[in-house]
Amino acid sequence: MAGERPRDKDGAWETIKFGDVTITAQRPNDAEIQRNVEAGWAGLARALPRLVRPGVRIYPKKDVPLYSCDPDDPNIFIRKLNGKTQRGVFEDGQFKATD
Repeated sequence: MAGERPRDKDGAWETIKFGDVTITAQRPNDAEIQRNVEAGWAGLARALPRLVRPGVRIYPKKDVPLYSCDPDDPNIFIRKLNGKTQRGVFEDGQFKATD
């Protein structure tokens, strides 16, 4: 019948509500939980070398400039565009090369 909880021999069912959605599912047994924990740790071990590496890697695309600040002068910007690097400033929202 609608609204009745499924039955099994040990009654290990769980109901979870999220907004208007209600899900009723059988609770995992201890062996399944342990297997999932081990799989999670294995996945973390594979991802850890990339997670601890500092910084963000941005790959350049054709005709898309990448801007950064000059480490020696924070008022100067560095633009990398199609393999060419220029130093400059922004005036009226436009990059103006100074070199």
